[in-house]
Amino acid sequence: MALLAYNVLALIERCVERAHTSAAGAAPKVSLYHLVLQIRGGYEGLLIALPPEHWTACGATDPPALAARLLSLARRIDPGRVTVGRRKPKDPAAEPKRASRGHVATARILNSQTP
Repeated sequence: MALLAYNVLALIERCVERAHTSAAGAAPKVSLYHLVLQIRGGYEGLLIALPPEHWTACGATDPPALAARLLSLARRIDPGRVTVGRRKPKDPAAEPKRASRGHVATARILNSQTP
């Protein structure tokens, strides 16, 4: 079941990347985590708005028509909401330096006090 779910997500990820590829050829890097959040939110709203018996079946369509439909749906997704978050590198000076506390083991203190 997990493999099937991953394959579906990978297909949707690739459709979104292909639908939003710019003329220069730069495709956005889609985050599976953010994609799942978007799907989950949309699916819950879909269940409320439209009962499952009104959904159309895509199983009877031929593969080129299904691919065209997936790409048209992927064009509606905002790539900014599903792309991988990019952070700037951390400033090395901002990392706190640890001060040496001169740790002394309790066993050494106890051993030095016994006659």
